[in-house]
Amino acid sequence: MMKNKLLLFLLLSSVSKVFGQDCTGMVDNEEQRLDKNGGPLTQSRIQDQDGLGTCFANSTSVALQTALPGNPDVSYLQLAFSHAQKEYAPKNTAQRKDSAYIINLDGSRGNVLINGGQVCDTIKAVKDKKIGGVCKRDDVALEKSIFDSKTNNSKDSLFVQNTVIAAASEYYDSTKLDFGVNPSFAKDEIAKRTLAFTNYKMAFDGMIEKKQAKFTKEACLKPDTSNVQIVLKNLLARNYAYLTNKYGSSNSSKIYENVKGKANPDSAQFFYLMNVGSSSKYSDGEVRVTVEKKLNDSLEKNYIGELNSTNPPSDALSALRNILMSVGGSDKAKSNKAVVDKLISEFSPEDKEILNKDYNRYVKKEVGECMNKNALSYYTSDDGLIKDFAQDPCLKGYLVQGKNIKNLAGALDQGNFLNINTLNSFMNKLPTMSYEETMRAIVAPECSDDKKIKVPESLTCESNNFNYPYMLQQKLVDTGKFTHAGIEQQINLEAANDLVQIESSQPQKIAQVEEKYSGKTDANSLKLKALEIQNLEIDKVNRKNNAHEVAKAKINKQLAGSDEPRIWNEYVEGNKKKFNSDAVNLLKNAKQAVPITLCTRMFNDPSSTALRDGRCEKNSSDSSYKDVGGYHAVTVVGVRCQKGKLNYLIQNSWGEWSAIKEAKNPDGTQHFESEFGKAWMGEDEIMNNSYGYQKITK
Repeated sequence: MMKNKLLLFLLLSSVSKVFGQDCTGMVDNEEQRLDKNGGPLTQSRIQDQDGLGTCFANSTSVALQTALPGNPDVSYLQLAFSHAQKEYAPKNTAQRKDSAYIINLDGSRGNVLINGGQVCDTIKAVKDKKIGGVCKRDDVALEKSIFDSKTNNSKDSLFVQNTVIAAASEYYDSTKLDFGVNPSFAKDEIAKRTLAFTNYKMAFDGMIEKKQAKFTKEACLKPDTSNVQIVLKNLLARNYAYLTNKYGSSNSSKIYENVKGKANPDSAQFFYLMNVGSSSKYSDGEVRVTVEKKLNDSLEKNYIGELNSTNPPSDALSALRNILMSVGGSDKAKSNKAVVDKLISEFSPEDKEILNKDYNRYVKKEVGECMNKNALSYYTSDDGLIKDFAQDPCLKGYLVQGKNIKNLAGALDQGNFLNINTLNSFMNKLPTMSYEETMRAIVAPECSDDKKIKVPESLTCESNNFNYPYMLQQKLVDTGKFTHAGIEQQINLEAANDLVQIESSQPQKIAQVEEKYSGKTDANSLKLKALEIQNLEIDKVNRKNNAHEVAKAKINKQLAGSDEPRIWNEYVEGNKKKFNSDAVNLLKNAKQAVPITLCTRMFNDPSSTALRDGRCEKNSSDSSYKDVGGYHAVTVVGVRCQKGKLNYLIQNSWGEWSAIKEAKNPDGTQHFESEFGKAWMGEDEIMNNSYGYQKITK
């Protein structure tokens, strides 16, 4: 009997080691990821830097990509606007300060907008028949313009987005001042403004039709040598590498001694001799300077002349061949056409493509591609739109509009506004559109219905929210010792004291930022300074809004006394059990990402218990960011079992995740294992700082 019990014990022990009761059925060291091995997020790309405050829309986008057939790249801006359109559309102008489209603290239009809403609310909005679906990212100009395909990440998107929105807002406001009408206006004033806008629009359209294409074409036909210089420098670098490898030395005089006596030098030797001539005194660095100077001089004198001649060469390589035959100091090599031909033949396909593009543009006048890529150049040049505005009889009175158009065009990405008519249409409709319509038109214009991604009715989203202070207060009332009214009275008094402290500490925080950037006048420092101050102001508002919740957590913990730790542990363990069960099932079996809301404080302070404290501030050594933090939506895209505990792979909504690198272990090593835009986090850390998650089922 004892033998059987021992065998059973050993068997159960081995099973627990392999599967582990705490890993919800996963094998120890088992790992499931949606972004690897053909998972639904294998081709997913990291999104924006949250410059528009759209973390919930970002998380929704990732979750939908895993849930929808074909795993489409869903536009997060479209998701955010869809939520805002459904949630805020009924509100009138007087309520605009509460609109999701504005978060400037004074209610004015400006930098960041769009809160994006909760994940399930956003999905519900997209399913609305009036909205009819959502566009792909590539069909939304701003998202496409901030994306860098080389890094699979956004391009400094915080400033890109803010700059576009600020410029669009400024132009919108200026057109409203000149042409906007209000029902309270007198009939004569309305008629006057309507006529003024009609005349302005006609003059603007006429100017664009006559001048924009002509200006862009002339700019595209103006030759430059930058591409040719790139090609020749590439060739020069390859030749140096060839020679130093062949002769085992980077000393130019030694290389010269090896090649000067060659009767039939190879192409690399020829190119060296052609540019150094008979001198053996050059150092390697001096050779490079001399070669580049000779090339540049020759390009200015010969290449452009070749292309602009009445009898131009047949192709770009022929033009370049003529130049190579005319450069350098070796008469023998100069006359050796075979060597030059060999030199030309060694150009890479990329080099030839660059040369031929220039040649086709300058000589064959094929400027279509160039004009598309530089469609905004007319708007951004003082010699273009601004000059024509100042000279037009009608438009010169509205020069401020021209300057605002220039600023807006300068904020946009040239390559992603190929249909310039879209921009013209946007600018000409401004006075007749609401602010919401205006922002959507420039930031996330609707794609055609046939391009929209439809979210099926069968797809459901369930929110699981965690609110420990509320639960704790209810437990206190259930004991019969307290009432909600009595507890709320204490909470309100505590919150009032906190509000006074929040307001009084703000000037000192701003002064610290001012001191930090004192004497720094470069553009980047000014942007960072403005951003830090803006974050402080936003955080002040958030802390004031959350003062009641913070006070609730504090008072309820005090009233619970010695029972509070037990209640907290039971609450967290219950939440963790449910979350682990749902998350493992969704990630492992349904291949479905899990949106979750976390407190940013945990990113650099893993010991944080924000859910218990009722507050979410970011602890940082940087005093200007000391209290900047808040709730942040991220997405769980992976899970693994390690020593009976689950770790989750959290995908953030921007690239390099610097905040989590501040979290250190006692030995000084980095606490979180991270990669680009993602980090592994423990189940306990997550549940101590999570305000809920969403369960999406297909």
